[in-house]
Amino acid sequence: MAVRDVITASAADFAPHPWVLTVRGPSSARQVLLAEGTVTLGGSRLCGVVLEGSEVAGQHARLQVAADTAILSILPNATPAVLHGVRVQRAGLASGDSFRLGDLQLTLRRRIENGLVPQPGERPAAPVSVPGRPLLVAERPLLACLEDLLTWSQRGPSSERGGRLATLCGELDAEAGCLFTVDAGGQLAVVTAWGDPTAGTDGRDLARLVRQATGEPGTAVVAADGLLVAGIGGLPGGGFGLLVRGRQLSAEAPVVLRLAVRLFAHEALREQAMARVSRVEGGGLRFPPGVVIGRSPAMRRLYDQLERMADGQLPALIVGETGVGKEHVAQLVHDSSRRRERPFVTINCAAIPAELLESELFGIGRGVATGVNERAGKFREAHGGTLFLDEVGELPLALQAKLLRALEEKKVQPVGGQASAVDLRIVAATNSRLDEAARRGSFRLDLYYRLAGFVVVVPPLRERPEDVPLLFDHFLREVAAPPPRVAPRALSALVRHRWEGNVRELRHEALRAGAHVGPGGTVDLDDLSPAIATGSGAAGTSADEPDEAPGHRRTLDGELARLEKSLIGAALSAAGGNVSEAARALGVSRTRLYRHLAATGRAR
Repeated sequence: MAVRDVITASAADFAPHPWVLTVRGPSSARQVLLAEGTVTLGGSRLCGVVLEGSEVAGQHARLQVAADTAILSILPNATPAVLHGVRVQRAGLASGDSFRLGDLQLTLRRRIENGLVPQPGERPAAPVSVPGRPLLVAERPLLACLEDLLTWSQRGPSSERGGRLATLCGELDAEAGCLFTVDAGGQLAVVTAWGDPTAGTDGRDLARLVRQATGEPGTAVVAADGLLVAGIGGLPGGGFGLLVRGRQLSAEAPVVLRLAVRLFAHEALREQAMARVSRVEGGGLRFPPGVVIGRSPAMRRLYDQLERMADGQLPALIVGETGVGKEHVAQLVHDSSRRRERPFVTINCAAIPAELLESELFGIGRGVATGVNERAGKFREAHGGTLFLDEVGELPLALQAKLLRALEEKKVQPVGGQASAVDLRIVAATNSRLDEAARRGSFRLDLYYRLAGFVVVVPPLRERPEDVPLLFDHFLREVAAPPPRVAPRALSALVRHRWEGNVRELRHEALRAGAHVGPGGTVDLDDLSPAIATGSGAAGTSADEPDEAPGHRRTLDGELARLEKSLIGAALSAAGGNVSEAARALGVSRTRLYRHLAATGRAR
């Protein structure tokens, strides 16, 4: 065969391969070493990493890996990946991340970090997929050819029909061939062809053979001088067929064509069904590289909402406390929409003086005043894309009226200039209740309803403590390499803190603590800010959220039990629910951790 299944490699061969991809199916698992570059994942034998999954497309995804980062991108018409329970089209991956493609679970790890060494059967994957002849070689029994066709068909949609058709024609000693469809009105359309199957034939004779082969339900094979046509009738919208031309076709050709046309038709129908599903369900979210994908139920509900509304045209209003990451959510909406190739323009309405804000938004014409240059304005800069209005509640009332008119008329009027049409989507954000501001008269109610086509509420960090370990570890990696570790008691304190400043406050704490302990160090309780280390800012300890009922007496045993529960919960969250990894992080045996989970009713 053209490609060996196993390549014997020396230690030097593995040196430039810093990543290892583990592929787990229902009954098998294997590891593939990845070099820096781009590798294609899919069921096709031409992919750099061939995936033996029944729900994997021929070319399903691309994985771009560098020394420290990896980016997963789903290819067009393939089903989205599932990463941390979220359907994604594009996302950055960190070492240890697992994702699903079809019915396969894939885990990406850095070999240096994890001390991984090549295992028997490991082989480096090609950095890029190289076009070539499909792995169907001539001079074999026809049964083997059909087995390959069946295997290809079961792997999912593929763009390699032309190569398979050529190989099939070679097996049958045919000079040319083509796949075709016939609609309900009898019109024939060629799907793919090899050679010129109509050369030297009578068009009327060929049309008669096609009608005869596809005119009735079921599979039919008809022949004329040098032509063989296999067709299936009764399919949705018409029929499907395969014809070959040759003076000395193999004796087994009618049987092979009858089976082959059913395989090709089955694949075509499945692709049509997948295309319909893709149009209905949408394509998943596209996360920018380096963004942590939250695993908490609150964030998964947010992602579900964003996936449903990302590709719409209605304006969106993002509501959340300061520091929750509203601009990141707006960027995610833009990157996951059909406008993603066009500009994403941002403006903070609270950071610009009111007298300058109008020209910043709508632009200014030439010659309005001495020394003033012409300016397009954010609206026209964002033409075709998305305009993000941060802190939109701070807009002066006069500008609110002009913004409402621009949204309704889809035109902007520059200061001292001519009105021009714009095509964009407005995504606004606020940390205040605009509906209440409208009732007070400080915000126009009609503008609020115009902006609130979709209302997206970003949960504060204290409502999703499961995400704190993930985020803290991510921010530590920004400041030191290798990143510091976090001691269990420090992790518990981080999870219990209220985080009034949300993700922004957590990032500042991680950068400060990481710089303090240095690369490869350990962040302990003493390295955290006093309010976090002592628990004075812990969630549930504020006056408006009492931790216990009045009169409750706190005991040492009770406090230790609460601390142990919080610590174990944080460790399990950081380990993605893996009990063994959580036990290692806590420095206890897996048996002891299971005993605790059983006692608290959390054992699985």
